Amino acid sequence: MNVRRLGLVLLLIAVAVLGGGWLALGHVGEQPDPDKHLVIENEMNERVAVDVRVIRHATNETVHEATYLIDPETRQTVYNTRAAAPDGVETFVFVLTARNTTERIGIQTSECQGGPELRISAGGLVSVGHVVC
Repeated sequence: MNVRRLGLVLLLIAVAVLGGGWLALGHVGEQPDPDKHLVIENEMNERVAVDVRVIRHATNETVHEATYLIDPETRQTVYNTRAAAPDGVETFVFVLTARNTTERIGIQTSECQGGPELRISAGGLVSVGHVVC
């Protein structure tokens, strides 16, 4: 067996042996968690209207659509993905519009991801994010 073929065989063995470990580690945070809350924080001193649309990525189905009026200097939970009855770990896309700015964020219903948060700063800037472990 030539050196090149031996190297390839050893690489394949290493991938087969270690690959199972990598796959197992990859699923540690993939346990389903259907409770992903959408939180909107308004730091402005005026009420802000926020349009919310939630789409189930797998089917492109809109599972929630509403407009919320968020009072000044408050933090409000407005939606929970549990209402869409996710089947295990699913991806949902949140389309959020406030102050003529539209932001999109995708989250998974897994233990390793937090729910999305939309923030309207005191100066009126709109941003969105979520926590991932």
